[in-house]
Amino acid sequence: MGERLVNGFFLLCSLIYLASASQLTFGTSSYPRSGFVPIIVGVIATVFSIILFINSMKKKDNSEEAVLVVDFKKLFKIIGVLLTYVLLIKYLGYVVSTCVALFIILKIAEVRGKIIPLIIATSSGVGLFLLFDVALKIPLP
Repeated sequence: MGERLVNGFFLLCSLIYLASASQLTFGTSSYPRSGFVPIIVGVIATVFSIILFINSMKKKDNSEEAVLVVDFKKLFKIIGVLLTYVLLIKYLGYVVSTCVALFIILKIAEVRGKIIPLIIATSSGVGLFLLFDVALKIPLP
């Protein structure tokens, strides 16, 4: 029952997001407008939410076996990193602040070693910069 409710909630949220994003102009792939990325994200989120919701409806209800375990210490650390990221992005720039924040989050999430989190953080920060700033010509902070 809980999984169905959560998936239904995500489906509702993604539909509301898509409806809101649809009010922005889409543009084309060679000249994207303000709604280009939000609409694509909304469509992807809606499709995945539908798939998850349908799959949860097909499953037998095992709600009495489900146990939610939340490590609030890690949760608050991640929220702190994200708040710091938002505050520092205009001073350090997008690539540096994104790479540092993602590396710290991966270490909080206990990803083993230093090399793998460093590779993931660096490739994500640089890759997103190349996608938006270079390929789509959308300036980042």
